[in-house]
Amino acid sequence: MTGDTMLRRPPGTGGPGLRERAVAQHRRVRPSRRMPLAVAGLCQVVLLLWWLAAYPAFVSYDSAMYVWQVTDPGHWTADHSALYDAIVLWSLKLTGSVAPVVLLQTVGMSLGLGYAVSALARLGARARWSAPAAVALVVLPPTGTFVVFLWKDVPFTICGVFLLAAALRLLSRKLDGTIGHGGRALRLDLAVFFLAMLGLGLFRNNSYGLMLVVAVLLLAALPLVRRRIALLTALSLAVPLALNLWAYSAIWDIHRPPASSVYALNYDDLAVAYHRDPAAFGAEDRAVLAAVAPLTTWDAAGYQCFSVDPLTNWGEGWDRHQAAAHSHELMSMWGRIVLDHPDYVVDARLCRSHIAWAIFAGPADRAGDTVVQSPKASPDLFGFTAPGGDLEHSRYADALRPHPAAQPLLRAALWLHDLFRAPQLDWLFWRGAVWCYLGYAALAVYARRRGSFAVLAVGGAVLLGLQLNLIVANAAPHFRYMALALFVGPLLLPLLAAGRGGARTAARR
Repeated sequence: MTGDTMLRRPPGTGGPGLRERAVAQHRRVRPSRRMPLAVAGLCQVVLLLWWLAAYPAFVSYDSAMYVWQVTDPGHWTADHSALYDAIVLWSLKLTGSVAPVVLLQTVGMSLGLGYAVSALARLGARARWSAPAAVALVVLPPTGTFVVFLWKDVPFTICGVFLLAAALRLLSRKLDGTIGHGGRALRLDLAVFFLAMLGLGLFRNNSYGLMLVVAVLLLAALPLVRRRIALLTALSLAVPLALNLWAYSAIWDIHRPPASSVYALNYDDLAVAYHRDPAAFGAEDRAVLAAVAPLTTWDAAGYQCFSVDPLTNWGEGWDRHQAAAHSHELMSMWGRIVLDHPDYVVDARLCRSHIAWAIFAGPADRAGDTVVQSPKASPDLFGFTAPGGDLEHSRYADALRPHPAAQPLLRAALWLHDLFRAPQLDWLFWRGAVWCYLGYAALAVYARRRGSFAVLAVGGAVLLGLQLNLIVANAAPHFRYMALALFVGPLLLPLLAAGRGGARTAARR
């Protein structure tokens, strides 16, 4: 029996053949949705290869910390994302592995990129440019391997991609005049906007500045949905705040972060101020500083202003217990410095946010290098399984050890990651500032072509919010803190080739 005979049944002998059913299913999908679905599917295939190479996941120090905190009673604190910690715990309890968490991350990123391509299509960006841009993001090792790390920053970035796409779709509705007509599609975009904003707040505790910047810009540029944007933003801010301030500790017995974690940025501000002007600190101030760490440590950490790590993580003589005991005095000291020498605090914050604005890395002797986590975990899992380590006798330690489904894939992934770590490529593949500026440039060209300021305000909201947020709350020049810009910037570039009537034409499809 031939293949055609098997697929083409005679009339009246049953339902349609496999080929006919496949064609019918394909025709049911609107032409405007076929490309986004194809992009999402292709991205998923590529990310599955990265996932198999990393299986169960690429891990960092934070990954081991998550597992220890949620599996060792009494140590779970909300200094990381409590939601992400809970997802890790449920995965461990249900499957004994963290692999499902990372698999969900690949699905989320694939869907987010497909959704972004659909938003770009509504603005007139051709699939010949937007589809390769989306697929390239999962093919390239810096962004591809990032998605399969066990990190709270991955779902944060996925939410940022969805937020960009929802904002661009709302922008397209403004440009084609349909934003005031409501409808199911508009409600869907607003729902995605809300869930993405909520995810930003739940997956990164210091993302409120980003959320506020996005909300302010969208409120200014999209007056016809202003009330709904304001309400959804208020809810997305209120839920994480309520959980962090009350619900986690009251309901799930998740402890609040220690003072040394909450005030780490403030302590580093003091170090920068002390390095710049020791005379600004009186005898009582110096006594408090010396109780927490030697004054030489405060001075050295102030010189290495690009990161808090030289003070609170590896500062010589730093005593986190003393820092907690003297937190009130230290914060009072910080308040006086803000009033008397605000330039010192601004200097510290701008220095630590260097990665958000500077294309090239800062000086290495001042902790200005771009910090990139290697996907190759240490044999003792960053000391957690070493003698005396927190996971030394834990049955969950093996959940973090590499069990690659295919050793050649792992070797290829590690080789490719190292290949892109060449210092000359750092500015292009590991730092997000250059992609922010390229994204702004693409938006400016498109805004001029469409004659609308709303393009800059809405399209650039995520990037600008990310950059401004890192001035307020950034601890070190970690690549992952700007990973969102490495996804958003390339996705905006196809707008350079978008036609004048793109949004209106796409809306009629």
